[in-house]
Amino acid sequence: MVEESCALGLDLGTTFSCIGVYRNGEVEIIPNRNGDRVTPSIVTIVDNDHILRGEETLEHLVKHYDSSIYAIKRFIGRDYNSKEVQDDLKQSNFPFKIVGDPKTKNPIVEVTKNGQKMQFTLEEISSFIIRKLADSAQKFLNREVDKLVITVPANFDNAQRNCTRQAASIAGIEVLRIINEPTAAALAYGLQDKESTKNGKILVFDLGGGTFDVTILSINKQKEENFEIISTNGNKFLGGEDFDNILVDYFLENFCRKMKENMNEIKKNKKIIRNLKISCENVKKVLSTNPFTTLNIPNFFNNKDLMEKITRDQFEDLCSKLFEKLEIPLNTALRD
Repeated sequence: MVEESCALGLDLGTTFSCIGVYRNGEVEIIPNRNGDRVTPSIVTIVDNDHILRGEETLEHLVKHYDSSIYAIKRFIGRDYNSKEVQDDLKQSNFPFKIVGDPKTKNPIVEVTKNGQKMQFTLEEISSFIIRKLADSAQKFLNREVDKLVITVPANFDNAQRNCTRQAASIAGIEVLRIINEPTAAALAYGLQDKESTKNGKILVFDLGGGTFDVTILSINKQKEENFEIISTNGNKFLGGEDFDNILVDYFLENFCRKMKENMNEIKKNKKIIRNLKISCENVKKVLSTNPFTTLNIPNFFNNKDLMEKITRDQFEDLCSKLFEKLEIPLNTALRD
């Protein structure tokens, strides 16, 4: 049956994205072809005529490690030469290159496949993910999807919002509205419930894969527009990626110290670093529910195994400076 009337919203995330439909009075998150309700925000360039998107990339990350593009949301709409972008690039351990467009000064992605250098704007990379999710929705709903509401971090500036619209346009999608992610979160938790007359203030703490937002909303049920953002702050270069990189550096340093290896030599091997980063993300997830875990990568470098135990307390100590970075926007938003 073709769906006659429904509204669709898309969360274009740094690490994962998802698309949902509002119909029959409730929201339903649309699964991808693997049945997952979230889709990796990853694009893999196989060649000029073959580009993998989302969950399609997962089986090819090792083989095409140098052309699997991810975590570019924190750079979209920004000046490549800015100190923030340059500082973040130094710590990112990307297997692909991010260079500056000589005309626009915006960051662009550069990959080399089969001896051929290819460049993509960040809007083009984002458009691949948007189109992938729209295609999943079309199949699920049995109807064309060409209009979406898209969420963005509250501290996205006009340039970043416009780039998000451009990405959707490249994907053949009309953006009906851009909504701040904290406002969308408040809506998702039913805080707009008109049956309730209770007013108040809520704080939305949104630590994503690449960006951090803290927003304080005022709810006034007596007003037609009952949500008002009264304070917002955050960090456009702080997210789960940074926690992963902390672990990458920790395990690399320990391995090099014990095995008498040169860290710079290892870092030159982008395939090794990519595999290590994937493993570190899994370590982070395990430590969310377990007091300790062990990272084990056989034949990690020069026929030497990487095996290292880490506890949750150790991980939290390693991340202490990141926690301090979270506190600053939080306290500023509360003061404001």
